[in-house]
Amino acid sequence: MVLMLVCSSLICSRDRQQILIKTRRYQFRWFRLSQEFRRKIGMVAVLMHHVPRNLTLFLPMVFCRSWKRPAVQLSHSYGEYVFDHSWADAYYSYGSRYFPKLQCRVPFTSVTGPRILVRNTMFRDQVFDNLVSALLELTVKGVEWGSVSLVDAEKRLLANALLDFSNEQFILLSESCIPVYNFPIIYSYLIESTHSFVESYDDPSRYGRGRYSRSMRPDIKLADWRKGSQWFELHRTLAIKVISDTKYYRIFEKYCTPSCYPDEHYIPTFLHMFHGSLNANRTITYVDWSQIAPHPASFSAVNITESFIHSIRNNGTFCSYNLEKTHICYLFARKFDASALERLLNLASKIMGF
Repeated sequence: MVLMLVCSSLICSRDRQQILIKTRRYQFRWFRLSQEFRRKIGMVAVLMHHVPRNLTLFLPMVFCRSWKRPAVQLSHSYGEYVFDHSWADAYYSYGSRYFPKLQCRVPFTSVTGPRILVRNTMFRDQVFDNLVSALLELTVKGVEWGSVSLVDAEKRLLANALLDFSNEQFILLSESCIPVYNFPIIYSYLIESTHSFVESYDDPSRYGRGRYSRSMRPDIKLADWRKGSQWFELHRTLAIKVISDTKYYRIFEKYCTPSCYPDEHYIPTFLHMFHGSLNANRTITYVDWSQIAPHPASFSAVNITESFIHSIRNNGTFCSYNLEKTHICYLFARKFDASALERLLNLASKIMGF
């Protein structure tokens, strides 16, 4: 049985970052809520009455003075983000209880309807706008070139894509990337590969080892430090490993300052340290670094010819694919500016064979 009440008296323990409602009549339970959420949204709680531990209860309501938000009490990690299983295992390994837990969201359902319910008063619109603004501030973060926010963005993209269990391959591309082969070739190449494609190499120069911070020791040693292109292709297994990591991400967040460029080092270093056998240690995105500049060369309309695309496909290099050598090393290429679009489209049927 779930009892839903609007309660005016809440007992909050800020030090323990938990919220408690207690009445004489009903059993009370603890629910972990982050301090940041409480600060942004306000005091919230749910009254539960003798809920069996093995029962998942859906759609209790979370209340504050003038609004309420659908919530769900969970007793397992199924249907959650994939790293929730790791959090639960970590809790149990230290003898702590992870379940039941409260989440302020609607369970996965096809049922439509309002997700934030606000009391119909003269302040209704103002309360709603403030709530939406606070929720956006919590969930949407800006991305700044050269900072750890790029790693944050990559992790959020992977986490959302992993929610679809039919997704097996994850490719990070930019708006200036193009395919250099047609879809059937790219699909077969990736699906049949036994490795992911993340560039990871030891660069002894100041642009590689020179960015390493000794403060990362002993968890990350200089011998572990790797560099690579941000544009990766990950199999599902490695994508889960990347988004589940918090320990090494926090080290990068703390010590890999903007001049370190975390997006070029975090994933290459993490995979090298723990999952090197699953990685081909190369990128499948072609980039022209022949110019001495902080950014690679850009290609415009004047560069776009049939022979140019073929030169990217057959650039004289060989690479490893399923432990054998192949001349097909790049499936994508960058950076192409907007002026190249029309000429690329005109060549598409001939180059791509459709």
